[in-house]
Amino acid sequence: MKITNEKSAKKMEIVNHKIEQYLRELFPINDPVLKKMEERYKNLNFPSVGPLVGQLLHQLVIMTRARHIFEMGSGFGYSALWMAKALPPDGKITCTDMNKENKLLAEQYFKEAGEFHKLDFRVGNAINILSQEKQQFDVIFCDIDKESYPKAFQLAMNKLRVGGILVTDNVLWRGQVADPQRNDSATTGVKEYNRLISTSPNVISTIIPIRDGVAISLKTSE
Repeated sequence: MKITNEKSAKKMEIVNHKIEQYLRELFPINDPVLKKMEERYKNLNFPSVGPLVGQLLHQLVIMTRARHIFEMGSGFGYSALWMAKALPPDGKITCTDMNKENKLLAEQYFKEAGEFHKLDFRVGNAINILSQEKQQFDVIFCDIDKESYPKAFQLAMNKLRVGGILVTDNVLWRGQVADPQRNDSATTGVKEYNRLISTSPNVISTIIPIRDGVAISLKTSE
C-alpha cells in the first residue's frame, strides 16, 4: 500500500469534503475492530482505503458471491478485513505485504474479529506471489506501487475467473492522471493502467470517483 511521490504530489480534491463527510455520516463504521484499525492508520499516517471504499469492497464481494480473494498490497489488513467479513465461512483471502510486522498485526486484528480462519497472509512481493498461484480467484484487489499497476493488470487477467472482478485503488491519483504534464513513473503507471482497463477486449470497466478513484473491471472472457 505504498504511495509513491506522496509528498511531492499536488493533491486535487476528487470528492467534495462536505459530500464525503455526509457519506461517512450516512454509512458509519459500526464494527469495533474496523474502527480500531482505522484509528491506527490515522495515528501512523499510514495510507488506507478508508471506510467508504471498504464498504464498497464488502458489497462487491457479496455481489460476486466470492469465495477466493487475492489482495495485492495489504498493509495490516484493513481493506482485507472488510472483504473477509463478506466471505462465506469457507472463503479465503490471500493477503500480501513486504513487511512482516504488518502480517503480525493483520493476524491479530483478524483473530479479534473472528475471521482468522479466512486469512492467508504472505510476506513478499505481491506480483511474484500472485504469479505463482495455480488457482483462479473471484476477486483481486490491487493497491501496490503505482509503477507496477500495468504489470498487475496483465497478471490479474490470467488469475481471475471469467465473471470475476479486478478492483484497483488510486486510479485518479490525486487528479494527476488528468494533467498531461505529469510524466513521473507513478503517474505514468496509473495512466497506462487506466488505458488498459478501458481498451482491453476481455473486460468491462468503470472508474468510481470516490476517495482517490476506484476502478472495477469485470472479466468477460479469457
